[in-house]
Amino acid sequence: MVGEPEREEATPPEIVVDAPRQPAIAPAPAGPYKPPVLVGAKDNPTMVFAGAIFLFVIIVMVGLVGPSIPFDEPGARTSEIDYSAAALEGQDIYVSVGCASCHTQMVRPIVADVGLGPVTLDDSNQVLGTRRFGPDLSDVGSRLTGTQIEATVGGLGDHPAQSLAAEDLDSLVAYLVESSTSQAEGDS
Repeated sequence: MVGEPEREEATPPEIVVDAPRQPAIAPAPAGPYKPPVLVGAKDNPTMVFAGAIFLFVIIVMVGLVGPSIPFDEPGARTSEIDYSAAALEGQDIYVSVGCASCHTQMVRPIVADVGLGPVTLDDSNQVLGTRRFGPDLSDVGSRLTGTQIEATVGGLGDHPAQSLAAEDLDSLVAYLVESSTSQAEGDS
């Protein structure tokens, strides 16, 4: 075009990029090179084996022999109760009349059984029962008197009346009164 001044083409500025620098390499030491090694006491396999045997013996002594050593006191708590002859007859009546089909004689370690007495152990000589529709009778001797138990068995409240001979009723009441595990613990 005529009359227009010539424009110079703008050239982009040059960008100088530094070349990556190589780290300085230290010269290799003269002679054979050994990496640093920690040096400690030499292993003694005999002592390791003797220590393992010693630990095994200690574990056996604590775990097997220790619990089998008899102690006189304080002794372990037991749920087994010494019943009189009348109470043993009452226990047979308890089973034959079917009391165990509605009542248990086993205090379980759960919140629902709190206040019924101490938890029944596996060595109990009580009739544990099969299900619990009525109240638990394991520690009933500490909660009710013999007269109250006799009235309940006779039909007081919601309990079905049991027609038992006077001697059988006395034996059953003796069994339930003597089934008090709290009194048995207090006697020890």
